Amino acid sequence: MERKEVLIKNIIIGNGQRIAIQSMTNTISSDYQSTISQVNKLKELGCDIVRISLPTLEAANSLSGIIKNTDIPIVADVHFDYKIALQAIISGVHKLRINPSNFPHNYLSEVVHAAKTENIPIRVGVNRGSVHKFISNEQLAEYALSNVLLLEKMGFDNIVVSAKTSNVKDSIIVNNYLYNHTPYPIHIGLTEAGIGKFAEIKSIYSLSVLLNEGIGDTIRISLTGNPEREVKLAQYLLRAAGKLDNFFEVVACPTCARTQIDVEKISNFLENKYENLNKNIKISIMGCSVNGIGEGLNSDIGICGGKDNSVLFLNGKKVKTVKNTEIEQVLVEVIDNFEEYN
Repeated sequence: MERKEVLIKNIIIGNGQRIAIQSMTNTISSDYQSTISQVNKLKELGCDIVRISLPTLEAANSLSGIIKNTDIPIVADVHFDYKIALQAIISGVHKLRINPSNFPHNYLSEVVHAAKTENIPIRVGVNRGSVHKFISNEQLAEYALSNVLLLEKMGFDNIVVSAKTSNVKDSIIVNNYLYNHTPYPIHIGLTEAGIGKFAEIKSIYSLSVLLNEGIGDTIRISLTGNPEREVKLAQYLLRAAGKLDNFFEVVACPTCARTQIDVEKISNFLENKYENLNKNIKISIMGCSVNGIGEGLNSDIGICGGKDNSVLFLNGKKVKTVKNTEIEQVLVEVIDNFEEYN
């Protein structure tokens, strides 16, 4: 099946394009300044697409000002009221997220016509929580696909699709079904994951399985609370999955009785200093020679801990010994001038 691509403002998704990170504001959407501030912060952290809920016409009217004062694709999340969806299009939104079956057919056709005229994609988004009866995973996926078909019958194919649940296994099954039955880009995320570490682990597990199977064109780690955490976790996930390049990675041993250097202190120092460094550098900090030599040979920069002095590796080669008291200083020099050493 040939996969389709969709353009959202200046970002192309689908068909093997870079996976886009999405989040959602939790401000009052009609609060112009607060929403702009949160959108810009999410972009600063690395978010690619921001969704804004529009529960009222007042919120939809505020959208034009938000779009003018931000520089990131904005998705309008609209339910039930077709007038809000139409106003979002007039306000210049870059994508709509709707559940088409929530709109009367004649009003839905108005929304679809306006979106087609302005070349605005529509995400067909359905959640198990919004279906007021029990349905199987296959039925949930088919429910989403029936709404896709509804748009296609109106001559519209600028579509993204999602079908979300709050259950890890169900989410994996549903998205596999979608992937095998539609060519459109798929937005993935474990909806209503909750709060705290377990919510994070559930989300990352479900998304990592799907990403490893090649499923998912945009992702959201959906957590209760400040959405900034969602963006950072999504970045970490895409890095770990091999879907993002140009980032700084620290490989460090878990430490044991053989450890000769303060691995934790050095690793924390490097993580904090270079967290936002957009360079593809892998550095290993190993406490002794058991794994230190092998990791050093397979890293751009490596430290193999010794009693008083440690070995510095560059590009898989031993280059010199370094006093343990000077490891951080030497590493900063090498990292800041990596192109010269490389």
